[in-house]
Amino acid sequence: MTSTNNLLKTVFIFSAILSFQSHAKLNLPPLPEPVTNNAVASVIIDGKQSILSFSGLSADKKITSMHNKAWRLDVVDSVDSNTVKNNTNNTAPNKKSKSNGNTNPESKTETKLKQLSTPKFSFEIKAETTNLEADFENQWQAITPLPSLQEPYGRIGSTAVGVNDSVYIFGGYNLGSSKSFDTAPGVYKYHVPTDTYVQLEPMPVSVNDAVTLVYRDRYIYAISGWNNDAAVNLVQVFDTLKNEWFQASPFIGTPVFGHAGGIVDNVIMICDGAKVTPQLAANRTITQQASCYLGEINVTRADKISWYQWVHPTDVGRFKMAAAGDTENDRIIFVGGTNAPHDGAGKSIGSNSQTDKPLTPNNEIWIYNIAKRSWQVSNSPQASMDHRGLLNVNGNWITLGGMIEKQQVTDKVTVHIKE
Repeated sequence: MTSTNNLLKTVFIFSAILSFQSHAKLNLPPLPEPVTNNAVASVIIDGKQSILSFSGLSADKKITSMHNKAWRLDVVDSVDSNTVKNNTNNTAPNKKSKSNGNTNPESKTETKLKQLSTPKFSFEIKAETTNLEADFENQWQAITPLPSLQEPYGRIGSTAVGVNDSVYIFGGYNLGSSKSFDTAPGVYKYHVPTDTYVQLEPMPVSVNDAVTLVYRDRYIYAISGWNNDAAVNLVQVFDTLKNEWFQASPFIGTPVFGHAGGIVDNVIMICDGAKVTPQLAANRTITQQASCYLGEINVTRADKISWYQWVHPTDVGRFKMAAAGDTENDRIIFVGGTNAPHDGAGKSIGSNSQTDKPLTPNNEIWIYNIAKRSWQVSNSPQASMDHRGLLNVNGNWITLGGMIEKQQVTDKVTVHIKE
C-alpha cells in the first residue's frame, strides 16, 4: 500500500510539473527604472537566456538625463500565477529560443540553440488539498555601465545585437562639449559571463538610429542611420571573427534614420524611418518616410546584397518601431513606433503641422511572411514608441522600456506577441 501511495505521489508531482509548464505565462519584472531609446539584446549561454539593456534616456527626458547605465536579467522558468502562491516574474521555456537576429542561411539545424534550463522546484504536497508551491526568483541586476569615448558618457540611439556569449553595441549620440548632437564613435563588445567590455575596431562612418542585424552568427550589418549632419545610405558590415569592417552593397532606398528591420537567414526587410530633404535657399526638412525594402544577401558573398523596393503594409510610415526576424516561424516582425519623426522628448520634429507637438504611440504589429511574400497587420495590447529593438523570450516578442501614452517613459517589459 505504501509503495502504491509513493508511486501515485510521484506520478502526481510529474503531472503537476507538466501541467505547470504547459500553462506557463511570461511575466517578467519591470526594468530598475524607466528608460527609453535604449539599446537591447538577448543571448543564450549554456541553455540560459539573458536579456540586456544599455544606455538610454531617463523619465524626465532632459538632454542631461542621457545615461550609460546597463542592466541584465537572466530569464528562468515560471508557472501560472494563479497556481503559484508567491508572486514571481518568470518565463517557462517549452520551445527553443534564439539570440536576437542570429541566423544561418545554410543550415537551420546547425544553429539550433539549447532549451532554457529548467529551474529547481520546491514542492509541498498536502494530502487533503494537494496544493503545490514553487519558488522562483527573477531580478534585474546592474552591470558595468557602457563605456564611452565622449563626455558626458550617456547616449541614446545606440543599437545592440547578441552573438554567442557577447553583445555588440554600436553608435548612438549625446550632447557633446560642442553642444551639438555628436555621434558616438566607439564600438564595444560586452562579454556577458565576465561583465567586461572590449573596445573594437571603430565603425568607418559612425551612425546612430541605425538598424543592426546579425548574419550567420558572424557578420553584423549596420544599415543606413544618421551621422552628425545627415543620413547615409551605407551598409557597413562588421566581421566579429576578424574584428574588421567592410562595405556591402549600399541601401538603395532614401537614406533614413529611426527605421526598423529584421533578418531571417539571408533575407532582410527594412521599413520606414525619417528622411532629410534639401530645400532651395531654405533650411532642409525632416519628414516621415513610408517605404519598405527587401534585401537578399548573396550566400557566397557577404558583401553582396540584392535590394528590392517592396510593398508597404499600410502606406503610413512609422518612426522608431521595434523589429526583429523570427527564424523559427520564417517571418519578420515590426511593432509600435509613431507616425512622425520626434526628438528625445517625444515631440515632433520637421516642417509639418505637427512640429513641436506631442505624438501618439502606435499599437500596430506588422508581420512579413517570407515564404508567402505577404504582410499581416494586427494589434498589440500596448501602444509604444521610441524603441531600438524587439526581443524573443521563448516565443514571446517583447520590448524593454520605451514610451507609452502621453510620451511617458516606461519601465515595463511589454509582451506584444504571446506564444
